[in-house]
Amino acid sequence: MNKNEIAKNKMYKTVIALLDEKINSFTGYTRFVQEIGTFKGYNHTLDGLIKAQNKSSTGETEAKNNAMEALSIKAVKLARKALIYAQDINDPVLQNLFDIRAKDLKSPEVIMLADIDEICTVLQGIDPAALADHAITPEDLKVFREEIEKVKKNSTSTNTVQNTTETATVGLKACMKNMDASLYKMDDMIESHYEDSQPLLVEEYFKSRGIDSPAVRHSGYHFVFTDVATHQVVEGVQVSIKDQNKAAVSDIHGDARLIAIKSGTYHVEVTAKSYAPQSLTLTVIRGKILDMDVALERA
Repeated sequence: MNKNEIAKNKMYKTVIALLDEKINSFTGYTRFVQEIGTFKGYNHTLDGLIKAQNKSSTGETEAKNNAMEALSIKAVKLARKALIYAQDINDPVLQNLFDIRAKDLKSPEVIMLADIDEICTVLQGIDPAALADHAITPEDLKVFREEIEKVKKNSTSTNTVQNTTETATVGLKACMKNMDASLYKMDDMIESHYEDSQPLLVEEYFKSRGIDSPAVRHSGYHFVFTDVATHQVVEGVQVSIKDQNKAAVSDIHGDARLIAIKSGTYHVEVTAKSYAPQSLTLTVIRGKILDMDVALERA
């Protein structure tokens, strides 16, 4: 759940608490009582979806992140050794390959498993004798390959859980949409029926309908990246502001944030492996973090 959804859920609970407290005031208005029941039914469903969403990701995500961090640390050293080898033999293709990987690997949170896999694959195709002087042995590469496969297996398990999370998230948004529609009905009902006879009740109801805006320290955007065809979230999407030192990479939930940005209009570049790049023009509003869904097409 994003901050806005958390705030709305809190508001739903406040409204229900008030309606339960004042239920005797509505006994003569059967249709309104029925709508209260409908709203509370949606809320029960929402609670279940929130539990499913939270339960599915915490442990698996932590395990995957820990495994990736450990692997990326080893990959940093391997990539640096490989770069020296490429420089020694004056191979510009390998220099470019390993130099790019070495730079990426300095930030474990943005390294992709495919990049690490490629490093190992290329090195395994080079004559072991040529790598010996650079402290890269076939046994080292074999062990490294085994660790890659372990992380892949862990990632597959996490993807299964992630699918459950995504299903819950889609259901959550649909449920909240139904709850909002039910609230709008109750707004009209309570105002038209009780405004003259019980103005304080109406005032208290609409006060409970208010959403406390979560504290915002920065301005910027919260992105969620998905595959346009499968609707699955996409990990490893890089979003950056042209001509500024601002960039972020999406996590396993497809989330990325560009924050601490001054108000204004910016040109934003979106790139991801196997996907067509996109260029966006976004307006940053001071003191607000705006949500934006971006669908990516396969290249």
